[in-house]
Amino acid sequence: SAYIAASAPGVGMTISPDAIRRGPAELTQTRMTLANLPEGRAKVMIGAGEAKQVTPYGWKRSEGLARLEDQLKAFHTLWNSAGPVELQGNHWTFKQAWLGQSRTHRPRVWALGGGPKLFDLATTYADGISAIVPSVAPNPQAWAETVASMKAGLAQKGRDPERFDFGIWFMSLVHEDDD
Repeated sequence: SAYIAASAPGVGMTISPDAIRRGPAELTQTRMTLANLPEGRAKVMIGAGEAKQVTPYGWKRSEGLARLEDQLKAFHTLWNSAGPVELQGNHWTFKQAWLGQSRTHRPRVWALGGGPKLFDLATTYADGISAIVPSVAPNPQAWAETVASMKAGLAQKGRDPERFDFGIWFMSLVHEDDD
């Protein structure tokens, strides 16, 4: 992704890491670097981690949502702080952590996935959310209802629902044999 962004800086990019395998400080640095390359047109969709990506390597999938909360809260806190921060997370703790003056372009940070806890984390800390259909929403009507519910939740949290982005990923199965 970084190579593509450096080669074509106006193109923009979206990457989708998980919340488990890299800590919030490292992922924040990656986000900032990737946002600088396409001149601010970068989006990071971070999910709680799929079992196929974490379990074989010794990570605990059961920690996914708690680690996602740490990731989203840490980035939100670091980016919006003028000085060093103290932050006690579920798995990571920051003591006098600070981004300094290196903030040139802010990446858009989206949550990726579904479920009540993930929706709550997204509407609290993220800039948007994307979900996979039909896994999270079985049809467009269900997704429209979910979006309406999240917009109401954003307003209850004092956030502008029109400044929050929504997206979907479509699952597909492609095979060379029509049968």
